[in-house]
Amino acid sequence: EERMIEVSTVSGGYVTSVGQVQRLVEFCNLHGCTLQNAQKATLEQALAEGQGDEYAQLLIRLRLALGKNSVKKYDTLSNQIIGDRIYDNLRYYGAGTGRWTGLGFQAHNLPNASVEDPEVEIEKFHDTTIFDEDPIESAKALIRPMIKAPTGKTLVVADYSGIENRILFHIAGEVEALEQVRAGKDIYKVVASDQFGVPYDDMPWAIRQRGKTIVLGCGFGLGAAKYVEYAAGFGLEVTEQEAQDIVDGFRYKYSGVVSFWYDTMDAVFTAMRVPNVPIEARGIEVIYGHDKKVRGWLRVTIPSGRRLYYCEPRVTPGKYGESL
Repeated sequence: EERMIEVSTVSGGYVTSVGQVQRLVEFCNLHGCTLQNAQKATLEQALAEGQGDEYAQLLIRLRLALGKNSVKKYDTLSNQIIGDRIYDNLRYYGAGTGRWTGLGFQAHNLPNASVEDPEVEIEKFHDTTIFDEDPIESAKALIRPMIKAPTGKTLVVADYSGIENRILFHIAGEVEALEQVRAGKDIYKVVASDQFGVPYDDMPWAIRQRGKTIVLGCGFGLGAAKYVEYAAGFGLEVTEQEAQDIVDGFRYKYSGVVSFWYDTMDAVFTAMRVPNVPIEARGIEVIYGHDKKVRGWLRVTIPSGRRLYYCEPRVTPGKYGESL
């Protein structure tokens, strides 16, 4: 509440809420900025470049702080606590591929911000000295420490490292990329270095994040328009021309991935034209048939042996040929 009052004070009453995006952009531009919008990436870039006077910069910082949704997780936590535990936060086989998904507190999607000593930081909330600093940013950084092992127990946190890109490059036969992974290279940084010309060893985290969106977006078939939307989900602003250059660059460098897409899609189209005959491509078997109710089913058996089922698939004309 104090911060929201500060928004009005800083702008001389021109902006009374950080939700007034158009007025916020106008105020900042009148004070030396060149903002096109109030997206996170745009505001962070303006601060990094030192755009605007002290009033514009303070207003931008207030917008970034007050725009955080992360602290709403505390409400979720307090509503889910039974004793000192929370329940019903994971669903087995929550997605069609068989992976777990998060519920409620969304433990799969917690902010990466951290503090050196959570106990000391928490005490600042109790004695209110946190209000001399940045309580919102601090609260965001303390979300992960809310999950704590009981006395005498150990909390083990594990995750696959780059599992999507490793399997993609393996199944697509991208030998060079796999060798880089085996050598301990961060493939997101490798791709970002190729795309943007930034030295691998001196790469800022923000550029590495762009490399991640390229691998996980372009690696799974996104075109330029869809990539723009995908990148926006990571807080990145990309023009359609920039996206087209990124897509073209990735597809040229990793042509094996593109071949993998076409091989598997051709197998699917063939299977649907010739029912009840298994078609294989890249270690994946697809077969199309009907059940007793004459519903069409496409069964895809992936290399692990897991079977994925798709009900009533259809092949229709698309912008670039047949589309599933």
